[in-house]
Amino acid sequence: MPDIDEIESRMTREELGDMEEIIEDYRNDYANEQMMYFDEDDYSMQYVRRGVESELFPKEEVKEILESLIEKYGEEHHGLLQESLDEWYRYNREYGLDAFDAAVESIEAVELPKDAIDISYYMSMERDEIEEKIADAFDEKWEELRKEKTEEHKNDFDYEDARYDYLNDFHSNNPERYHTSADYSDFEKGVWQKTEDGGWFLPFETNKGSEYSIDVYKQTMTGAPVHDIQFSDSSGSFAVTGAGSAKEVFGKVTTALLSHLQKENPTAASFFSSRKIAPKPLRQVDKNNKPLRYPNIRRWLTALAAIVSTWS
Repeated sequence: MPDIDEIESRMTREELGDMEEIIEDYRNDYANEQMMYFDEDDYSMQYVRRGVESELFPKEEVKEILESLIEKYGEEHHGLLQESLDEWYRYNREYGLDAFDAAVESIEAVELPKDAIDISYYMSMERDEIEEKIADAFDEKWEELRKEKTEEHKNDFDYEDARYDYLNDFHSNNPERYHTSADYSDFEKGVWQKTEDGGWFLPFETNKGSEYSIDVYKQTMTGAPVHDIQFSDSSGSFAVTGAGSAKEVFGKVTTALLSHLQKENPTAASFFSSRKIAPKPLRQVDKNNKPLRYPNIRRWLTALAAIVSTWS
């Protein structure tokens, strides 16, 4: 089986894009799965909630809120109510709703005449507002924390492992694209074969018995169909050298490609040499076999010959 990089290099741009999208989905799924445990962590939720309460409503803030109510509705009993509140403040160390409830309990313990205004109603209304503010602040803080944790889990996701698994599956699901020497025995040498995905391949053999394959994949570039042409040895490797057979290989490759281009008449064709470090990897020819970057087909073939010559 070709190595992972070689498998990837034979994929079309669309297939590479699909792979990245699917791996990104895997990454998001992984993060979401990890976050399920986070969302079910009551201890963490209580910790965040208490932090919000202590920040928004320390006991000093609670005292100011209740002092305002006493001053507004306490009338002539203001002094007694304030004294009770001060007593609570001296000994209480709580914050948030717990502090508010404890302070209210202390205020309501003061015995007042029956005709005195009951400020319990106003304190209850104030408590509802405090609870709503705490809930809103908690939701905002929790969402921020969730985003941070989600990104942490995404960063923990093993991209290379997912890529390795995906490309192995792709190789298994596209056997016609990755031929082995055993595969070649099933096909007639020197004859173009159709593949299941709509492409073509042509296996051939040199006089010295070396086996190669020319593979053509359909792609779309800027809305136009393009035939992507690649070349490999019988193991599916792109790192072939063709040592000692460069002229023979070149002759077979160019003859086969001309036959294919003339028969299928694609809008454009791109050719990648077997060596990934080969210069000028993309060569395009229009549907009339006239190159887009060279004035005639002979010059296109000359450029191709220059690439093939690096194999020898």
